[in-house]
Amino acid sequence: MKRLIFTLLAVCLICVVSAQIMDRSFGGFRDEKAYSIQITNEGMLLSAGYTESFTPFGNDKDMFLVKTDPMGTVFWFRIYGDKGDDIAYSLAKTMSNKYLIAGVKNLHYDDLRAEFVGSVYVVCVNQFGDTQWTSIFGSPNLSFANSIKATRDGGSILTGVVNQRFDRAVNGYVGYLLILKLFPDGSVQWIQTFDWPSALVVGTDIIIKIGGGYFVIGYILDQMTKNYIALILQINDHGAFTTHPRIYGGIGDRIFYSGIPLPDGGMIIAGYYNSSGPGEGDGWIMKVTPEGDSLLTKRYGYPAEEDCFYAVASSSMTGSFIFAGVQDKFGRSGAFFVKTNSEGSIICEFSMGPPFSEVLRDIAVFRDDNYVFVGSTNSYGLRWDYYYVRYMF
Repeated sequence: MKRLIFTLLAVCLICVVSAQIMDRSFGGFRDEKAYSIQITNEGMLLSAGYTESFTPFGNDKDMFLVKTDPMGTVFWFRIYGDKGDDIAYSLAKTMSNKYLIAGVKNLHYDDLRAEFVGSVYVVCVNQFGDTQWTSIFGSPNLSFANSIKATRDGGSILTGVVNQRFDRAVNGYVGYLLILKLFPDGSVQWIQTFDWPSALVVGTDIIIKIGGGYFVIGYILDQMTKNYIALILQINDHGAFTTHPRIYGGIGDRIFYSGIPLPDGGMIIAGYYNSSGPGEGDGWIMKVTPEGDSLLTKRYGYPAEEDCFYAVASSSMTGSFIFAGVQDKFGRSGAFFVKTNSEGSIICEFSMGPPFSEVLRDIAVFRDDNYVFVGSTNSYGLRWDYYYVRYMF
């Protein structure tokens, strides 16, 4: 029997692959997915995503916050949202021991306009999951947040998309990259956008630079060429761009998904690189200077497969990095992560699949050689479940 019931939440111990790896899935009879994870001050874990099984609003999706211990045992879960799809893509911890959940509110298809619409949605909760405030920011079309970070002044900053819409002239979606700075109470402090002709520009992560200011990473989907182009922007604490955009493109697709700052003022980025056509993309990392120029680029993967890194984390004591995402083995996706040294050389790597079907979206580092990954799995049914993997080297 697949599921054990913890209050309303179904929890399933999938298997213990070895003495070093433990994975769990939990969910109901519809979809649950995790996108972001944080370690609490008491050493527990909070994960954010969405649920369809436990929403009180019929077939809608709702933001889902789950608290577990390091072994994956569920302590409690909370749901945020109302009618329409409300999805959490990012979770951040503040200096006052609160948590910021960011994503999209009321995502739905508007039949009259023949468009998807929705708004940026931020919920601030305390350590018990109780709502402290909410903030909604939108446009006539679709807006959403992919990444939020708590800032030094007690506020927060996020990136995503604003005013995404279908442009019939280019036969594709266009929209602006959004950078939104919030005061500590969730009200808007300032707004910045970045656009590109005939393109959809998406901010996937925002990184607080050591020494001040921010990196914003993401991609440009050029609707004239239908290619994805990796993008790096830099802004100061007041929202002004401080350097020219750094663009990394060429034949095929390049996408940046996640980054972390480096002590020298640069950063290391995880993403996707494809220069060979459908079915042959690789996991991709890039180390950049404080100005956003490439110092090191590496690709990881197997021929004729689609591999991608969605998250990156650092192991500070050893100077190593962990990159996690998805690997397409023989047409079935599997959880996939790689540990490298500071120069990108592989220390170890691990994949689950086939016959598994998993995606890893974020990483929490307890200490060196002790990591927790979250994402989603549909290995044991037709629906997606919230997925939790603990790896101890």
